[in-house]
Amino acid sequence: MFFHFVKKGDSLYKLSKYYGVSIKQLVDDNDLSSPKDLAVGQCLIIRLKNHSYRPKRGETIQDIANKNFISINKLLNDNPSLSNVKTFNGDEKVLIDYDLDEKFNLRVNGYCYTDIKEKPLTDALDSLTYLSIFSYRVNSDGSLNSITDEKLIDQALKYNVAPLMVITNTKANGGFDSDLVSKLLSSNDSQEKLLSSIEKTLKDKNYYGLNIDFEYVNPKDKDNFRIFVNRVKNRIKPNNYDLSIALAPKIKSDQKGVLYEAHDYEALGRLVDRVIIMTYEWGYTYGPAMAVAPLDKVRQVIEYAKTVIESRKIYMGIPNYGYDFTLPYDKTKAAKSIGNKEAVELAIKEGAEIKFDDVSETPYFNYKKDNVMHNVHFEDPCSLSRKLNYAIDSGIGGVSIWTINRYYKPLYLLLDYYFEDEKVIDND
Repeated sequence: MFFHFVKKGDSLYKLSKYYGVSIKQLVDDNDLSSPKDLAVGQCLIIRLKNHSYRPKRGETIQDIANKNFISINKLLNDNPSLSNVKTFNGDEKVLIDYDLDEKFNLRVNGYCYTDIKEKPLTDALDSLTYLSIFSYRVNSDGSLNSITDEKLIDQALKYNVAPLMVITNTKANGGFDSDLVSKLLSSNDSQEKLLSSIEKTLKDKNYYGLNIDFEYVNPKDKDNFRIFVNRVKNRIKPNNYDLSIALAPKIKSDQKGVLYEAHDYEALGRLVDRVIIMTYEWGYTYGPAMAVAPLDKVRQVIEYAKTVIESRKIYMGIPNYGYDFTLPYDKTKAAKSIGNKEAVELAIKEGAEIKFDDVSETPYFNYKKDNVMHNVHFEDPCSLSRKLNYAIDSGIGGVSIWTINRYYKPLYLLLDYYFEDEKVIDND
């Protein structure tokens, strides 16, 4: 699998002839709405098996792996003579082999809202190990708001995907409620009621396990939150239910802020089967324009997590969306969430050139409309490939997609290309 950045004058016809692949394959693999329209700088998946690469003087193994969107391990396995090379002098040739000898043993979790359409759900399920259905809202008295999840559970089981019940401290109108968690954690009766409700829901609805997504937990509730998670573990593990937790992206144990302090990586990581780290939302709705998941910052989080959590328990979050920000930054103006496919279509419509940031390793573009400047950050096949290769090289257990409600075919092509079809249930 190769990646091509569209240049001025490129067309699918020219690319088809140059790479020896059909126009139909290029359209299908890249989920293109119109085969006539491409954006300069757009990253396209080209399903090739191999090619020869001539490094530039001063390039490193890491540089070559990044440019060709393969892992360092794969590069060195195919070129054993490079194991002691630090930099290249410009005279060498390197084999870039995209025909994987074996796929990697990483699992994939996908979050979905209950209003997901049938087609994006079924198209995604082939690539998933777990389906986390978002979400049962917890009330301070320990009761749960009901959701319509039966069809989603049935579909997941049909594809041998493990359905996970998700509980959250979200408000009815959105956002997370810190005070709700404080009230819940201060009452044994409320916790007991919640535990009973969780047990009943897991059993009655045939869930595989539970995912806890409590965010913005007050720092003063740190110990009580850990005790609560331990109570959940002691209650559901005897019946062999799976337990996972979603945690904010920290880079050190004593990181300050209500988003981070109660999320004790080491203590909580010991209690659960998996830790889903939400490595996204650096660029967010009311924040300044920047990448949603800059890979340099994602790496910092995962590398810290590996020092205190068993590596195979760690799942790296991957955003399946971007944001259309307005400039200059105004904290009262919300950025618009945008799908990865829709972002490229917007660039084409506005005649914008897509650029790739070498630090965040993500694409972006600018355009002007109604005298307002816009800055759009999103994910494309190249940025996603770099994230997946990092996940492979880091030795973690898997990745977690937020969310699968928008179908983006290149993401699933990449997941299927790199990863084994890992299932934890078998209904055959």
